[in-house]
Amino acid sequence: AIATLVNIAQLDRPEDGIEGIPRILASSVGRDINEIYRGNNNGVLTDVELNEKITEASRAAVRALVNQSTDNNGRVKEVKNFFDEVGGVFGAMIGAKKPWTQAVIDGGFPGVTDERMAPVFAYLEFCLKQVVANNELPGIMELLNGQFLMPAPGGDPIRNPDVLPTGRNMHALDPSAIPTQA
Repeated sequence: AIATLVNIAQLDRPEDGIEGIPRILASSVGRDINEIYRGNNNGVLTDVELNEKITEASRAAVRALVNQSTDNNGRVKEVKNFFDEVGGVFGAMIGAKKPWTQAVIDGGFPGVTDERMAPVFAYLEFCLKQVVANNELPGIMELLNGQFLMPAPGGDPIRNPDVLPTGRNMHALDPSAIPTQA
């Protein structure tokens, strides 16, 4: 789940008002992520190192989200349950940061705030719920019982997390990606 969520978190989603983690981290040090990527690709040592630092901090932040939602056996429990919410309210009252914000601060990005990270992590929590939803067997049972199984788009969950959860009747064409008549 972590690798999928890290990749989902890399992308800006302007239609939803969500900045990707790399953009947030880059701007916290006064840089544009696109400049860093260009410099990285051209072998500019400071940009290569900064890109590596951003990548590691992004992974640490997503790992903190997933760790908050797993039990002692490594199984995902309820994502962001009531007790996490209550603990977060009390933590905010005493100035504690969310675990993912603290992870990026520990990774060398002290200018990052909970408020700036909130939209992307709310989206990642939604995606985590979709990734761990177990709909495969219930979907098969619905079909075997002659029931209707709701269709869903297929494709890449990183580019379009709406393909999750799996276990639905996939169709090959995503109607939202097909141009309409002008």
